[in-house]
Amino acid sequence: ARFLGEPVTGLQRWGREILRELDAMFDEGEIDHEQWKLVLLAPPGELQIRKYQHLQLQQAGFFRSHLWEQLSLSALAKGLLVCMKTTGPAFRRQPTVAMIHDALVWEQPESYSRLFRTMYRFVVPRLAKNSKALMTLSQDSAKQLSRHLGCDADQFKVIHCGHEHALRATADNKILERMEVSKHGYLLAVSSLMRNKNFAGAAAGVREAGLSQVPLVIVGGANPGVFRQEGVLPEDARHAGRVSDGELRALYENALALVYPSFHEGFGLPPLEAMALGCPVVTSRRSSLPEVCGDAVLYCDPASPKSIAGQLRQLYDSPGLRDELRIKGRAQAAKFKWRDCARKWWDVVSTAANHD
Repeated sequence: ARFLGEPVTGLQRWGREILRELDAMFDEGEIDHEQWKLVLLAPPGELQIRKYQHLQLQQAGFFRSHLWEQLSLSALAKGLLVCMKTTGPAFRRQPTVAMIHDALVWEQPESYSRLFRTMYRFVVPRLAKNSKALMTLSQDSAKQLSRHLGCDADQFKVIHCGHEHALRATADNKILERMEVSKHGYLLAVSSLMRNKNFAGAAAGVREAGLSQVPLVIVGGANPGVFRQEGVLPEDARHAGRVSDGELRALYENALALVYPSFHEGFGLPPLEAMALGCPVVTSRRSSLPEVCGDAVLYCDPASPKSIAGQLRQLYDSPGLRDELRIKGRAQAAKFKWRDCARKWWDVVSTAANHD
């Protein structure tokens, strides 16, 4: 659970919400606390964590991050080890289950530094080969990973994300004043600054649509040691950086639309969050995004600013279409629940432990 010490992006959000639901399942008797014990293993250091009533936290070992994972984690793990965030000990011989979120290091290698790519491409295939069970975020990710890892897509149990976290925080509308935008007077892009997120394409689409009077607000941070950022952030966009959950809710609820012309996704959490909060969405008809968004969004070709512009112009010119997408979006988002995700996770993990 070293992700508990990391800033929250989609991967950390998935892990934290699964733990939140598991703790509640123990509390409600859905998981027998006399039969099962879940220990959260993390390296020494400060954690950004809520307190869990039924999950034990153990911080121990040497080093941090990937070195801790490779050199300390196996010795600390007693019983079945469940790796929650794509990587784990490459040579562990004891029982392991792995959640491999996506195949981005193979599908979009230009989004990562050479060191990061090399490390992931070394660790992940070995982790997958040594695991008793595999999980991933979408059917599309299962197909992509099966091709790169040389296994059958059916070996992956698909566990989606849920939407409820987006509704939990109280909207902090002060962010609108800070970004100097008005209600329904701006477009929103949300993600880490990876090349595959295609922020430059989003900005080009806004210009092509003749919407220069509509600011593009970009939310998200980046790790310069992982993501190659040259030319990623458009100069004519307003960059909000990392924001609180309350600020993010306010930005979703007041945006004209979320623009998400990503080239590749393992799941696509921002469109799901936007739909849950009644924000119309323009996104790519690629990878996992149709699986998540259904018929509740407008789709574009991420490689074509003209295609992005056409959908943005439609939304700008049609309040009725925006209202229709808000209704459809909320209904689509309601299909994705964190408790359902946690139950699927628990079925995989408990089955693997019982067969140990």
